[in-house]
Amino acid sequence: MRIGIISDIHIDDSPDGVVAAAVIKAVREATLSLLLMPGDFSCGWRSSLAAIARIEEGTGLRVLFVPGNHDLWNKLSPDETPEFAQEQYAKHPGCLSGRVVTIDGWNFAGETGWYDETLTEGRFTAEQIAEMHYGGRTWQDSRFTRWKIPMIDKTDEYLHALEATLAGLDPKRTVALTHVIPRLEFSVQPPEGIWTYFNGLLGSARYGELLARVGVRAAVCGHVHYRKRFTADGVEWICACLGTPNEWRNKDTLTEVRSSLSILEL
Repeated sequence: MRIGIISDIHIDDSPDGVVAAAVIKAVREATLSLLLMPGDFSCGWRSSLAAIARIEEGTGLRVLFVPGNHDLWNKLSPDETPEFAQEQYAKHPGCLSGRVVTIDGWNFAGETGWYDETLTEGRFTAEQIAEMHYGGRTWQDSRFTRWKIPMIDKTDEYLHALEATLAGLDPKRTVALTHVIPRLEFSVQPPEGIWTYFNGLLGSARYGELLARVGVRAAVCGHVHYRKRFTADGVEWICACLGTPNEWRNKDTLTEVRSSLSILEL
């Protein structure tokens, strides 16, 4: 099975339809069997689900995904909660939150994941990270993703849900998705300036510890807007983010999408 991976396409940050069209073209060129997209399609569940539908229709492929933090925002619908947005995604058969999808004997599972202090290398506490403010900068989840439970409890909830979903699966035939990063290697290094703090808002090392302990075939993430791939603890770790146009190496959208798309052969 030849699987494409791309995350954080952030369609709101480009002219309407441009990024989705480029993703469709790049995916069709790559001759894939399946597309994994670990979140951050847009800044709201309606437009994110619409983007997924367009990509599936344009490529003829199934898209398996977990929502990203931006996908759960209520920026475009202030009266809605992230819990409500999560419920809308869960109705989609491609959403891996709390679900295992098995294709050709391969299992795909995942959760969005959330944040704690484990990626700050002992510099901050979970309580400090939960403030989402440091050095005059504010992490926008504090405005647009207000969970009904404390941050660390949400991180635990996602962790326990992922652990429960993975239980009983053949790990060597399982690919796991999180939106947030699960290992220190994906964080901003060296963590100078504000990143000594904001690395904590990139994810949690506890997700990586779980996936390494289970021994999954591959672990896919997004969120950090990096592109990095390596093998450690017997797991292939993949982060393949498109990111926002101001971060791109190329001015041409299609060129940048092609360079972001990662291929996993199973």
